[in-house]
Order: sequence, then C-alpha cells, then structure tokens
Amino acid sequence: MPFCTHICAYCDFCKILYNESLAEGYIKTTIAELNKIDIKVKSIYIGGGSPSSLTVNQFASLLKETSNHLLEDGEFCVELNPEDLNDEKIDLLAKYGVNRVSFGVQTLKPSLLKLLNRHHDEKLVKEVITKLNKKGITNINLDLMYGLPTQTKEDLLYDLNKYIEWKVPHISTYALLVEDHTFFKVRNIDALDDDEQAEHFDIICNLLKEKGFIHYEISNFAKQGYESKQNLIYWRDERYIGIGPSASGYEEDYRYDTSKNISLYISNNINKEVYNISKEEEEYEYIMLHLRLKEGINFIDYKDRFGYNFLERFNEQIQSLLEKDDIEVDDIHLNIKENKLFISNLIINELLEDIEY
Repeated sequence: MPFCTHICAYCDFCKILYNESLAEGYIKTTIAELNKIDIKVKSIYIGGGSPSSLTVNQFASLLKETSNHLLEDGEFCVELNPEDLNDEKIDLLAKYGVNRVSFGVQTLKPSLLKLLNRHHDEKLVKEVITKLNKKGITNINLDLMYGLPTQTKEDLLYDLNKYIEWKVPHISTYALLVEDHTFFKVRNIDALDDDEQAEHFDIICNLLKEKGFIHYEISNFAKQGYESKQNLIYWRDERYIGIGPSASGYEEDYRYDTSKNISLYISNNINKEVYNISKEEEEYEYIMLHLRLKEGINFIDYKDRFGYNFLERFNEQIQSLLEKDDIEVDDIHLNIKENKLFISNLIINELLEDIEY
C-alpha cells in the first residue's frame, strides 16, 4: 500500500503522499487482484507506505476484501502509524479479524523523531497500544532503529526499556542504511559508523535476551509463540503472493516484481517482471535466507529439497567457519552464532563463495 501522510527522511520504499482519488483507484485494482485468488492463506500482511493513511471507508473496504482470503487460524497483520489510528480504524481492525499490528515507531526521542520526520510521540504510542489491547489485539510489533545520527546508547536503552514496559511481544530492529533518493542522502546525513552500530546491536541483543525475547531472526525478537508468521515464510524460502505496486511474489518456480508505477497500477495496467528460478538459484537463496534464522539450516530438510548432504557439500567452508567460531553445528542443524549475527553477510558470503550457481 503506497500511501503515506508524510515521507520519512530515511525511506526508499515505493510511496507517495496520500491522495484520495489515487487511493480509490488503488483499492479498486487491489480488490480486483484479490478476487482472482481462489485460495485461503495462512498469513496476510498489508504493508506500506502506511495502510492507516486511508480514510475510514477506504480502510474498511481493504480490510473486508482481504480478510476473506485468510484461513481460520491465520495471522492477519497490518502496518500502522500511531498518528493515523483513530477509534474508528481500531474498531475496523477488530471487526475484520486483524490479529497482529506493526508500528513504525523507530524511536521515542523527540529530537530523533524530528530528524526522521516521524509524527508521533511516546504518549501517543502508549495510548494506541492500550486501545488495541482493550480490543483484544495484543500481538503488537514495534520497529526500532539504531545507528541513527546523534543517537546515544542511553537513547537506545530508553527506547528498549519503554517497549519492554509496554509488554509488546515482538520487536523488529533496523540499523540505519542511508539509501539513494532519500532526504538523508540528499542532505548528506549519515548513520553512525559500523563499530558504533555493532555496539548498539549488542545492547539490543543482550537486553532483549535478558527480558525473555527469542532472537529468532537477525533483525527480529519475539516472546515465545509470537514470531511473525509472515517473516518466517520469507526466511524459510516458502511461496507467497504479492499484490500491489512494487509488490514481490514467489510462486511455483518463479519470482516476480510488480512495477512501482502507481498510475499504471490504478488504471489496471499491472506490469510484473517475472523471472524463473533454477534449482541452483533456489538452493543459493534457501541457504542465504535460512542462515538469517536462529534455527539455521536443517540438514534433513535441505537434503529432501536439493538432494545433497549439506556437511559434505560445504565441508571446507564449514571447517573454516568453525575455526573462527562463527557458526554452531549439531546433528541436524547449522546456524550462525548469535554474537556473530551482526556480520552474518560476511559469513554467508564465505560459506557460498566457492560454489558455482
């Protein structure tokens, strides 16, 4: 969902400022796409942009049509901005079976919120969480950014402790990455350096582990049973359907990316770039994605899917990584050690560098 009531300084996603007529066209085309799907799914995720930027009637239409495709015990998650969420929209979330919400809070420090061009404050976030809990929506994720310009360890700890105090069961963390065509890039505003970001990441990991959160994926922490089903679909390299401008999907043996051109989309001219995935490419993606997870590579699942003995296929690289104390191996799993997750990309590259795909 590409619409936002304001544009954040770091955001490079497909987005535009909310426009009522464009939003109407978007919803009409999206509903048409949804009506072509004749299955029910275990997870629905409406992301953005910010779906909560829609009017109450638009929001109701989108939730109603989408909810028809969810299995009875499925997870239905919507991304929201606290400042967009009024009582009517909260009622709609409950009415149409939304059982998980995700807020792009990022930080609670006023000066950093201003820098990011975020329009909420700590008081508002707490109020919205309380209202959702009263409606029975307790599966709440809060995003947290680290490595922000001028952000101190004390700032980070304050945010973490507030999230914990509010008893949210899921926290997603993101190191600031300054992308092209963002306000930060144009103004030459950069993130903290790698060493400082690594220190921030250690603070996050240590405190959340102490407070009972499971570090189930590099960027994601959850209380037991609150791991995001949608996240796990991506990281376990399972299939999923993408709907809307800039949406990606993975069906059968092909992936696709939908055009970011919102005007074309709302005119029902849906352009998708489709590319077939060879078995070798699938194997590469499977390994890369699974190593983001705490569970890592399951040798039995890997052999069933690709026909190889994982330990034999990657023996030389595995021995090298074991010597560096980067990975853990038991009878059926290989995973990156938690204290090395911050450099996971380097470890994954080393594991895969000598394999031809």
